[in-house]
Amino acid sequence: MTYMLSPPWQTQIPYLRRPAFNPSVQALKATAKQKIFDQVTDAVCREIDTIAPNFVSIATVPNFLDVRSFVWKKYRDLRFTHTIDLDKSLDEIWA
Repeated sequence: MTYMLSPPWQTQIPYLRRPAFNPSVQALKATAKQKIFDQVTDAVCREIDTIAPNFVSIATVPNFLDVRSFVWKKYRDLRFTHTIDLDKSLDEIWA
């Protein structure tokens, strides 16, 4: 059985080999941002297909929020962590 883990489990290196984006990417228009995310996920998926593992575990950096490309490529059991700006008031957070 072949496993593909990024980062490797229990390495204590949280962003090893994860796609990282310049913060300015978040300021782009949705279509431009989606094009960049699609290019990254296409490259990652091509590499996964080359290795052909039986199990894949990928954790993304905090500003890679849109995982639709992985959903569209039929990846299953996606897990999400949500980011909340705690500098806002409790009322703003709940809104």
